Amino acid sequence: MSRMVSFTCCVLVPQTASIEELQQMKMFGKLLKKQEKELKELERKASKRREELLQRYTFLFTELAAQADKKKTPCPTKSQKKKRSLTLDETSAGRNGGERPESPGQRALELKEKLEEELLQLGEDHYDGIRKKKEQHAAEQIAKMIELAREKQACELKALKDSSESDHKELKKKLEAKRLDRIQAVAKNTSDKSAQERLKREINSTHIQEVVQMIKQLNEKQAKYQQVLETKQTDCLEKIKEKEIQVSHCGQFRSNVLHGYIVDY
Repeated sequence: MSRMVSFTCCVLVPQTASIEELQQMKMFGKLLKKQEKELKELERKASKRREELLQRYTFLFTELAAQADKKKTPCPTKSQKKKRSLTLDETSAGRNGGERPESPGQRALELKEKLEEELLQLGEDHYDGIRKKKEQHAAEQIAKMIELAREKQACELKALKDSSESDHKELKKKLEAKRLDRIQAVAKNTSDKSAQERLKREINSTHIQEVVQMIKQLNEKQAKYQQVLETKQTDCLEKIKEKEIQVSHCGQFRSNVLHGYIVDY
């Protein structure tokens, strides 16, 4: 009996994959690389929009400076009027035609204020885009971890079942070897045929009882391990669902994004 107890005690308590182990899996890594690429694309597009806006206003400031340097200017041609209507005049559409013309300094101040407004709006739009994309990424990561966890857990349960079947076969094999050893010992040490038959029946009866008892113990052990494994698996899934993947502190993140849109003229 001590031999059987030693056998059943060799079964290891099963473990399930942790969140950290799931995050190290290849499929999760592929998702992270895809998400990183998407964020870089957002940054690229935002940078392009910002540069285009700055270039447009640089042209306006340059044109305004050139006008200020001219003490006297001839009557503008039609082509010059058309050009101005597409540049400086578009930033002062709200002015009434009867108002006194603004000085170059006032005009420059208006341009700077309008530029700051448009840069701030670009920054707000960029921040909102990144925030929404990172929220989407967090949801994708959680969904991927749940998917990987369930796949991994299905493999873990199958491995436990296969191990159980292997243990059953090994146990029966050892018990059968023990029964045969006893019968051989009876045949060797007992010459009386009737005594041999009687002892063989006792050995076989004992063998059946041992098999039933040890299989029952093994089944109880395996059922307990399966329950432990399933509990751990459930806990892992719950932790994944409760996990909030924080990409950054939202307020500081917003401040950093908008700071990148502030320029001095």
